[in-house]
Amino acid sequence: EPGIISLYSGKKYLRLFIIGLLQRYNLKRANVSIFLTEYAKKLIAPSSSGIIIPHGIEQSWRGFWKASFSDTIRILYVSNAAPYKGHMELIKAIEILNRKEQKIHLTCVGGESGTEAQKIKKYITLQNIDHIVKLKPLKKRADIKKDYLENDIFIFASKCENMPNTLVEAVLSG
Repeated sequence: EPGIISLYSGKKYLRLFIIGLLQRYNLKRANVSIFLTEYAKKLIAPSSSGIIIPHGIEQSWRGFWKASFSDTIRILYVSNAAPYKGHMELIKAIEILNRKEQKIHLTCVGGESGTEAQKIKKYITLQNIDHIVKLKPLKKRADIKKDYLENDIFIFASKCENMPNTLVEAVLSG
């Protein structure tokens, strides 16, 4: 995504820059490239002879969600904590809504790991919002279904993704 690399500096920036160069070089040399979406093909290699093969999700994800109603809205975000994943913006929005007397709790599965995890944990502690924002470790695909069941809303806060499995899983879950 344009602009995402600017979120990084130093060695991480250099690493991503070099990876980008290598990817473009290899895409130009390839006989054919495979993309998950038309958007990715247009963004990454508009002139390549690429094909699109969308990824799928197991049938067991379809329709297992059951509605439950309570005074508290429970929001789920599944992602590791990286600068472009939008955790801080999401957490600050939840904090603002709770100050306006909305009862909203956020669970971030995967939020305990990643380059921004310590920064996020520190913010939650300093703002004393650990009662409304919970960070959980990354889980295996089969173990995440329970988290979808326990929450009312799935949110996708990432600033740069192609077509993540979590988004498809959430849609299929109900």
